[in-house]
Amino acid sequence: MRLSHAALFLLAAPLAAQEPRKLTADDYAKAEKYLGATTAGLVSGLVGRPTFLDDGRFWYRATIANGGSFFIVDPAKRSREAFFDHTRLAAALASASGGRVEGNRLPAFGIELSKDSRSITLPLQNKRWKCDLQQYTCAAADSAPANARAPQNSSVSPDGKTAVFIK
Repeated sequence: MRLSHAALFLLAAPLAAQEPRKLTADDYAKAEKYLGATTAGLVSGLVGRPTFLDDGRFWYRATIANGGSFFIVDPAKRSREAFFDHTRLAAALASASGGRVEGNRLPAFGIELSKDSRSITLPLQNKRWKCDLQQYTCAAADSAPANARAPQNSSVSPDGKTAVFIK
């Protein structure tokens, strides 16, 4: 009986010692399809980092069924509303830039609100555009801000001189 156990063990040992399956580039490509950056466009309600204003309010971008939308929140009033009219802003940007712009496809990063909250500056078609949120008119911005050189996934210091990011 001991001899049969020993023989069985010797025959099973090579099976246990087999190398694990080698992963290929195709395996990694398949797995990459399920990462957050790839699937984020398929999920509604993802909220971006809030930008706080001096008066206690803050604004943020959230994904919606067909793109993204910007909201402004006033915690004191317990209110949340659209930050601006996305359709009108897209039409103003399209008119100024000569390109096609969709209100639900505005850039998610690089947006700056003026101190008086009456205009925003945003990147589009490798340029920066300043848009009046009262009249819904846009024009090319004079110059890029200091933090325009910062990586897209960075957090820029309040003075705009330093940025931190994950590489």
